[in-house]
Amino acid sequence: MKFNLKIFIICLIILYGNLFSQDTIIKSFSGTGVQNTRPFLVENGWEIQWDAKGDIFQLFLYTSKGELVGVAANQQGPGKGASFQAKKGHYYLQVNAIDKWTINIVQTNELISNSSNAKGQTKINYSEVFIVAGKGWGKVSLGIEKKIIESDIGEGQERSQFEEVYFIDYPAVGIQCSYNTKDNTLRAIFFYNRQHGYENFETFQGKTDHGIDWSSTPEQVIKAYGKPKEEYIRVGWR
Repeated sequence: MKFNLKIFIICLIILYGNLFSQDTIIKSFSGTGVQNTRPFLVENGWEIQWDAKGDIFQLFLYTSKGELVGVAANQQGPGKGASFQAKKGHYYLQVNAIDKWTINIVQTNELISNSSNAKGQTKINYSEVFIVAGKGWGKVSLGIEKKIIESDIGEGQERSQFEEVYFIDYPAVGIQCSYNTKDNTLRAIFFYNRQHGYENFETFQGKTDHGIDWSSTPEQVIKAYGKPKEEYIRVGWR
């Protein structure tokens, strides 16, 4: 029987490629309402996939030691969604939801180097990560250590420093962060859209969990968040 080496090599490449690229479900969870999942262990490059039936579905990602990593989901209304996570570790999820939900923890087997650009900044999927009032923006969450934040968005540039707080610029992402000097945890986030003095920043491309972005009108902001406590009006801005 003749052996066709070319066909064998092609078949082997296809088989190897399919095996390598195949996603693997590490853990599956289901429930109703508020619940903490059991801890799970993942390698670099994994994803949280969910299917929620209720009007509210929020996911908060924690390390196994109880440290908040960030907000993985903040979905308004029923439906499916996913949130890619780059860093390996031992985690659990806190679910805040109405009605039934299912969650799959998936090892994607994707190369992590493909998720970073030439400047070392992580490419953010802005359609999946929202600004949440009182919490933050994805892994850039209040109270999180600087080293954890920069493992996600890349190393920043020093701006200024004071006794209790210091400021770091992340121009490729369009944000500036202030950190507490005492413990290097995130204190506040500032989002930019070519404001004076920050023209070197890329325009931040995200939006809030209420759908507000740079294109929103004052009326849309008030409808989403209510009447402001104070209003400031200057030439060219409000």
